[in-house]
Amino acid sequence: MFFKLRPSSHSDDYTIIAKYQSKKDCQTVYKKLQRLLQHMKTKNDCDWSPDEAYVNKDDLVITFGVYTAGYLDEVEDILGAKASDIQTYCNYQELEIEVELPAPSLEASALAFSNEELKLIAWLKKYVSEPKIEKDGDCWVAKWFYAGDAIYNDYEIIADEAYPIDEWEKWKVNI
Repeated sequence: MFFKLRPSSHSDDYTIIAKYQSKKDCQTVYKKLQRLLQHMKTKNDCDWSPDEAYVNKDDLVITFGVYTAGYLDEVEDILGAKASDIQTYCNYQELEIEVELPAPSLEASALAFSNEELKLIAWLKKYVSEPKIEKDGDCWVAKWFYAGDAIYNDYEIIADEAYPIDEWEKWKVNI
């Protein structure tokens, strides 16, 4: 009797992004990863199917994604062997977080924000980046680009605490 393990309710979407110094290294690793996935189609003792995996090679970067309880050792070994940088994310997101400003800087606009909003701004500056500030009609907009583990769930940003960003008039998240 043959049965296949499926991801449990404790599984997540994992994304691995590996960067390489040369196109040759990137291509070599990409081919090894394709061979592993092909081999897994015939002998797979993992909780995910290679048909469910997402693989993309773009210049010097390979992106791999799959829904699993974290069974990624073989994939991480292959991707990491020649990588100059490798990051593994759980429920990966790319977000643009925006807030309207009455003045051309966050410091000059500080009085327009609640203490909670100021705490989120400080967290974004510390853990994401300094914002890019642009003129937008009559106001200014501060923008942060975030790429990493999930922090936004359609109504709040979960950082050092939960911030109800969708209740704040000046804030917007672009997914």
